[in-house]
Amino acid sequence: ILVFDGTWWGLKQTPTKERLNAVFARNEQDIIAVGAQGSILRSQGLVWFHEDIPQKLQGVSWWAVHGVGSAWWLSGEAGLWSFDGESFQLLLGDEGGRPQRVRGLWSASADSAWIAGEGGLLRRWGPAGFESFDVPGGDLLGLAGTHNADVWAVGETGRILHFDGLSFFEYLPLTDQTLRAVHAVSEDNAWAVGDGGVVLHWDGQSWSHHTQVEHIDLRAVGVNVDGALMVGGLPVLVVRPFLPIPEAVN
Repeated sequence: ILVFDGTWWGLKQTPTKERLNAVFARNEQDIIAVGAQGSILRSQGLVWFHEDIPQKLQGVSWWAVHGVGSAWWLSGEAGLWSFDGESFQLLLGDEGGRPQRVRGLWSASADSAWIAGEGGLLRRWGPAGFESFDVPGGDLLGLAGTHNADVWAVGETGRILHFDGLSFFEYLPLTDQTLRAVHAVSEDNAWAVGDGGVVLHWDGQSWSHHTQVEHIDLRAVGVNVDGALMVGGLPVLVVRPFLPIPEAVN
């Protein structure tokens, strides 16, 4: 886990060697990170520690986490769960005998949560239960918004969808690369990133290519309090014959 103090990035010691897939900070004293093998870590600002979890969750992979008010939302291959700081509650698990693998998660308030996942899964959870807005197609991997009538979802083969309060509209893709994360600053300012280093921008009217980072598959995007765009990802190994390959002459 790396922490940015406004000037430098610093590496923090954690009690796990498992892969961590997502982190969310409500404030400087309330941070949670999730990952493989049921890993759920929490920090109150200085030390990271394991959160006690039920036996049935100790082997699952978590892919996303979000927190609003006193509620935490966690999603992954075990579906969608809520966590109030003491106990875990399953909100969406198996459906028709098929596990609901949730890849994207975003919440606007403590009593609602949006999820996106495999096969175009799109749901909103509220006190009355789930509302389904599924749009069949490639997997949806990233989800973000500014309020419950301004929600973006992105995914495989450049999928981009927007919820306006009534339904999701799917835009024509600008790329065939998989988009893995989206961040909404306002109704006229949103960013999406993905494989091949693609960076797309929404200006309130349309999406456009902003830039492309060579040899990086981007996994995360955000805008800090100063308005600076921040992205992160994984380096891609490029293998090709940089020198002529000798050819046999006999």
